Amino acid sequence: MHQLFDIGYLNYKPGSSVADFTISKQTFLTSRPEVSFGYIASSSLVLDATATSEHHILLLKRAETDDSVGKWEPTGGACDNCDKGILSAAARELHKEAGLDAKWIGSPVNKHHFFTLNNGKRVCQYNFPVRVDMSNQASSEAIPG
Repeated sequence: MHQLFDIGYLNYKPGSSVADFTISKQTFLTSRPEVSFGYIASSSLVLDATATSEHHILLLKRAETDDSVGKWEPTGGACDNCDKGILSAAARELHKEAGLDAKWIGSPVNKHHFFTLNNGKRVCQYNFPVRVDMSNQASSEAIPG
């Protein structure tokens, strides 16, 4: 049986193999003194697997005011100190950026991804498959890439 996480407006069930990501960023980093990064980011890989012949993944185009202007990417961002866990950060960013609520979050895809910001900060990013409840969402048209 999976625990239901309630973080305000976000309620989701984590997958069975994501226990390491239900802890806070600080606890995660403190328990791994060997890591060479101090920042954690997470993203939500939301797959539209409706009964159509093609599957689509949710990508957002970065705004003119963001770094990497015009880049297409999944919802996501930095894990903040106030986030209850790394999964909570993924759910928070999904809601903030796309207005969607996570219902289930699975194990990270391909473990992790490292990158360095322009200011030299080394970031470890985890990408999680996410299921959302689309029953109360307005229909939208896919934008051809």
